[in-house]
Amino acid sequence: MTNNLDIVTVVIRDDDVCRLGAVLDTDTAMTLIAVASEDPSRWEEMIGYWPRYRTPVVCEFLDSLPLAAVDLETASGAMNEAHAWVLIDLGQKRIVTGREFQPVGRDEVFAMVVDDHGGQHCPLSVHLPPWWELHEQVDTAVVGQPRQSPIQRPEVNREVLFGETLLADLAARVLAIVRSERWASRDHNDQRSCYPFTIEVHRDWLMTPREDLGGLMPRQLLHGAHQWIDRLVWAQRLRFDDGGEIVAAPDDVVGYETAPMGGEELVIESRE
Repeated sequence: MTNNLDIVTVVIRDDDVCRLGAVLDTDTAMTLIAVASEDPSRWEEMIGYWPRYRTPVVCEFLDSLPLAAVDLETASGAMNEAHAWVLIDLGQKRIVTGREFQPVGRDEVFAMVVDDHGGQHCPLSVHLPPWWELHEQVDTAVVGQPRQSPIQRPEVNREVLFGETLLADLAARVLAIVRSERWASRDHNDQRSCYPFTIEVHRDWLMTPREDLGGLMPRQLLHGAHQWIDRLVWAQRLRFDDGGEIVAAPDDVVGYETAPMGGEELVIESRE
């Protein structure tokens, strides 16, 4: 990747604590932005996600970066004095970059290494969650402004969508059908005569509001942000295709159990 900037000031805000890296390189700043693709809520989670985005051009361990814990006033002063700066606000779920920092975009892939023959390697994927705000190449005044919209992170109740709750609901619907006159009067000689009933059971499960889902339908929990999850999976496949290691996401992060479903889980749920 071609770097137009040599030194970037990066601030990672975690509640009232800011971690200031006053002299980071562009590759490191870009990788930190890419880590935000995983929707981290605190600094420790960024450390856990770092191996999923690390390439040979950056340090092996995130906590080895030269970062200093400072207050917001000090961090703001450093950004005001910097030619290029990046703010990653974990609490407010937003990224703000200064006018001298290169555009990144919400869904992009960058080659971090180019070999002697011009071949591009070590893909770095940026796929920000839909609820993260991105303000690029702006003045530092934007840092002090509130979010433009509330954080709307979809949550999935897997205890309802899978397991005993699902099976009990489907069983009750199946029993109601087989005890009905419609079932008794079906064409017993047609093997496909059961198919409409299967569709009905599946449809009614997906489209019926439930009290244990806060009045939502199961279907509403399935499509909260599946495209974002699929992009994260695709990013790991890119790493593997390039010869890199696929790194699993840590399971001790905030919201892990209620995170949106990806395509693989959607297929499993649809087949239940």
